[in-house]
Amino acid sequence: MAEKEKEELQLSQEGTFTELKDKELIEEVIERVVKKKGYEHIKANLPGYEQPTSFTNADDGNKLIPDVTAQRFGRKSYFEISIKNDQKQKVVNKWKLINGLAKAQDGKFHLIAPRGSFAFTKRICDEYNIDANIIKF
Repeated sequence: MAEKEKEELQLSQEGTFTELKDKELIEEVIERVVKKKGYEHIKANLPGYEQPTSFTNADDGNKLIPDVTAQRFGRKSYFEISIKNDQKQKVVNKWKLINGLAKAQDGKFHLIAPRGSFAFTKRICDEYNIDANIIKF
């Protein structure tokens, strides 16, 4: 990845407070999951895409940006790539907020779990009662 692309990705990722996600992984999720399932009006926290709406967590003031948002059948869905990391509470806060937004808008919350992150993702969803569609990737 070129240095400029890394810098742009770093800037677009500000506020997500999870580990920096690989640009290629987000693009692959958009192609293999989001577009394949027929979603439209795709926004992504990635250079070259319109950025999803950011939200500020009232508890700690952190800015939250979903990885990908899209619409299908008039309903908005949120897609978050779940990368196993040591920032569990921040991940939980972000997922709970996005899950609440999805429910309030009669939409869906999808967690994309790459190889090695499925158990981490499922454990957090079960422990904190986060209603998400977990997709193995």
